[in-house]
Amino acid sequence: MSDERNVSAAPANPARAGTRTGMSAVTARTIEWSIIALCLASLVFVFQPVSPALHALGMVLVVVGALAFNLVPLCRPGRPVMGLVRITAVIAVILAVAIAIAMGTANLYGDYVRATACPNEKPGSRNWDRKLKCEKSRWLICGQIGPDTKPAIVEWCAASE
Repeated sequence: MSDERNVSAAPANPARAGTRTGMSAVTARTIEWSIIALCLASLVFVFQPVSPALHALGMVLVVVGALAFNLVPLCRPGRPVMGLVRITAVIAVILAVAIAIAMGTANLYGDYVRATACPNEKPGSRNWDRKLKCEKSRWLICGQIGPDTKPAIVEWCAASE
């Protein structure tokens, strides 16, 4: 009986017997509290009454913080850091896809609004000469004149008044 080895006491890989695999408790706690601080900062920025720029930053941080909050259950001591990095990459891809869908939808909606304001215009058209021939678009275009407006549009709106 003395010749039998206790298999459970021997390390599976003797070369890695002294190395740790995974996050330490301090690292896991730091990542977890950083995510929570990000979420709290986003709420402070959203509900502050002073700056619209900080409000916009807060709105972005709400989305990023909500997606990052999915990482909190993975912030445990002993879990591999690469698992956390892999899930972070998946969350970043989800955010990129959501942004692409939102921008595509906004572009299609803009084409729809232009097409209903001027039925002769093709959807997606960016030609000002075609837009200026449509009388329905006059109230849309002339009401939006700013310092960066093209001179041809300013002349057209001034001639129609």
